[in-house]
Amino acid sequence: MQMRAKLEKFIFYLFIFCVPFQTRIILKTWGESFNEWSTAFLYGTDILLLILFIFWLIRVVQRRSIHKQGWTLVVDNFSLADKIFLVFIGLAAFSISQAGNKFLSFYSWIKLLEMAGLYFYIKSSAGVAFTVKGLIQTVVLSGFFQSIIAVTQIFYQRSLDLKILGESFLRPNFSGVAVVPVLGEKFLRAYGTLPHPNLLAIFLVWTIFLAIFLYLSSHSYQSKVGPWLSISIIYPVSLLALLLTFSRTVIGISFLVSIIYFLIVLRNSSLKKNLYFLRFKIIRLFSISGLVLIVFVTLFTPQVISRLQISLDDQAVQERGFYNSVGMEVITGQAWLGVGMGNFVSWFQNNNRGLSSWVYQPIHNIYLLIASEIGLIGLILFLSFLFLLLNKHRHFFWFPLLFIFLAIGLFDHFFWTLQQGQLIFWMTLGLMAASKNQEK
Repeated sequence: MQMRAKLEKFIFYLFIFCVPFQTRIILKTWGESFNEWSTAFLYGTDILLLILFIFWLIRVVQRRSIHKQGWTLVVDNFSLADKIFLVFIGLAAFSISQAGNKFLSFYSWIKLLEMAGLYFYIKSSAGVAFTVKGLIQTVVLSGFFQSIIAVTQIFYQRSLDLKILGESFLRPNFSGVAVVPVLGEKFLRAYGTLPHPNLLAIFLVWTIFLAIFLYLSSHSYQSKVGPWLSISIIYPVSLLALLLTFSRTVIGISFLVSIIYFLIVLRNSSLKKNLYFLRFKIIRLFSISGLVLIVFVTLFTPQVISRLQISLDDQAVQERGFYNSVGMEVITGQAWLGVGMGNFVSWFQNNNRGLSSWVYQPIHNIYLLIASEIGLIGLILFLSFLFLLLNKHRHFFWFPLLFIFLAIGLFDHFFWTLQQGQLIFWMTLGLMAASKNQEK
């Protein structure tokens, strides 16, 4: 039994470290040409997660046979939010009947079911199969690894041939590659091993928040990584990599929420006894951040100026407005049931033929995307689930991080459509729901 527990813990931490990797195989693609959003994949992280589910099931069955209460591992403190979530999953399954491509819709529903399993696994297994501080340390190390890759990509202005990790093939002059236009040239944005710089930025925000948590909580956590290491080496490198994604939305939202978060932390009455120590740490944190920002702006002044020039004619703004308008068209026509789970892009292709292939993408707003695929009832259920979860688990750390993700969801679709974004989002929800186990 101890050997099995150690093996599960090892596989869990391996899974966490591999979250940003794109290693995958294509199971099936629908359509005349390849489209990311109309393709079924099997990721390496899917296999690791399936193994964890098997370990989880063994634990449940074993505990049930010994103590007659094993199912509490699955539905421990099963809340109203969880019940609404299950109804949401059921409605998503029903939406398959509305889909033009039912096989793609079923695959998308299976992915949702997988993420639901991850949510409940994290919620019920925190402090049992793994420790929260162990998870945090692993995410921080994985983020540091991604940061080194990202900084190196910027230095060489190309990918590093890390195909085994799923790194995209990157060159500044390639069509579809995210770049910053500078003086008639194209400057490659940092990707890491993720499919887009914005998703790398989301992962690094996750990493940075966790590194800060290690640092601010160092009086209670004796981390193997070490609070000093996390804030003196890992944090500045990760922050630099985040800036090198040039992801305006993610960086802007994270900056604003972080300022508010630190102000709330300093005013938290439960921390008054450590207020002087906490102020010193936060001042040090801001000093390191300021130094990294100065270095970044000094080295990449033209790129920064280019990214700060935003107008209504900006391509990113135009694209988001266009996809939102298409989404509203779907919602208006099929308000209550949608076009089927995972079928927005297929619907888009069938009803707007003749556009360039790269145009066929999901709505850059997870809320409109859910409403268009599952219907307004589905969106209401999803928002109710999030509201109840946030209302019940107001953990001073996970709450602001989830708020950042929900705000980013207004401008990007990665939390709903891409493996890495889904894993980050549902793990964060699971950790928030398991907040009673945060000190284990």
